[in-house]
Amino acid sequence: MFFKQVKVGTMQNFSYVVGDEKTKECAVIDAGWEIDKLINIAEKEHLKISKIILTHSHYDHIQKTDELASKTNAAVYFHEDDFNEIKKTIKNPNIKIVKLKNNDEIKVGNIKIKIIHTPGHSPGAICLLFENKIMTDRKN
Repeated sequence: MFFKQVKVGTMQNFSYVVGDEKTKECAVIDAGWEIDKLINIAEKEHLKISKIILTHSHYDHIQKTDELASKTNAAVYFHEDDFNEIKKTIKNPNIKIVKLKNNDEIKVGNIKIKIIHTPGHSPGAICLLFENKIMTDRKN
């Protein structure tokens, strides 16, 4: 598994590139800033971005989702309780949107990512559980 935590933007938020090195499929988690940086990381590792997973609906984690999805043709995944807020930032009608629920599973190549609904930070905040990692919706 390829896993890279990337500081992006003026707020130094974290985005992640998670990929299956065998199938060459990857996901970007939280597309808030500097998507060209994230695309370059995926390209350097010969990975194709097929999914964008959003941990919550705050602007600094979602503002570049539309642009990244348009550039990569990736589907956008987020919890259904954040639909109204996230939908405002997605202008391209051709972007595939997948609304998630608690305990849903996303496959990135052969990597299984379990969705854990953790409302509070936003109504649809989620944590992601895969292999030996759990990703939360914020850094503190």
